[in-house]
Amino acid sequence: FDGLHDYVEVPSLDFNSNTVTISAWVKREGQVADAAIVFSREGATPEGICLSGQGDELRYAWNNDGTWWWETGLIVPDGEWTFAALVVEPTQATVYMSDGITYSSATNEVEHIVQAFDGVTTVGRDWDERNFLGLIDDVRIYNTNLDLGEIMGLAGVDATVYGPLEVVSNIVPRVPDPAVDPNYYPENPDIVNLRDYAAFADGWLGTVLWP
Repeated sequence: FDGLHDYVEVPSLDFNSNTVTISAWVKREGQVADAAIVFSREGATPEGICLSGQGDELRYAWNNDGTWWWETGLIVPDGEWTFAALVVEPTQATVYMSDGITYSSATNEVEHIVQAFDGVTTVGRDWDERNFLGLIDDVRIYNTNLDLGEIMGLAGVDATVYGPLEVVSNIVPRVPDPAVDPNYYPENPDIVNLRDYAAFADGWLGTVLWP
């Protein structure tokens, strides 16, 4: 993208949703002004992921209610391929950034209303003056909110991701230790114990696995 004229148009998605994931790999090449990565604008309800600040900070917009190019503090390095993703849920949105090895994220805990996505979505442009300078690859738009493990899979990060057990009989709950890692605490993970096993076994024959 030349920062002036280049962009890609995606026809109307008609999501009507507030559970959406947008991701892309970007390599900015001297970007110093506001620029869209993936953006949809219909009337006064813009939504998408973008660069702002000095043209190097990942931000996002959703409607116009407290999320207008929200500042994440995630700085995209110049001249380096960087994974960027926006995951929107009804009560929050999370922006992820990764170099394919590690990742950083920022979460905005506010209400996110349903957006229609009934207009054109553009890659590399929002309006005429917010044009991306550099490379954009592997753009993905999902009408669901991907979880952390799925996001890390898109970014190619090989890491342990904590997934809580959703079993009512679990009696050894995870106790996170923010001083160690807010996402996973290996000294006290959820444990499948005999009570859990009994719950699994009780429902085993009642579940049709195939065909």
